[in-house]
Amino acid sequence: MEEKINFECAVETIEGIIDTLERGNQTLDKTVKLYNEGVRLINRCKKALNDVKSEVEVIDADLETAYEGGLVDDCDDLEDDLM
Repeated sequence: MEEKINFECAVETIEGIIDTLERGNQTLDKTVKLYNEGVRLINRCKKALNDVKSEVEVIDADLETAYEGGLVDDCDDLEDDLM
């Protein structure tokens, strides 16, 4: 089971891995392990971004439907509701 790590922590960890790999002072075994961990985290971040993109697309579609249906006159109405 994969541990939970938020997107920002994953990106920070990836940056640390890149820094370590760029220094080049690791054994081959350690380099491969770090590279593998970096790829795993990158794939998790890509999935998280795709999930958020899908969520935003649904929200945009709902907004478009509301706008076309006359439920909102413009974006200012929505901004007022959010504040």
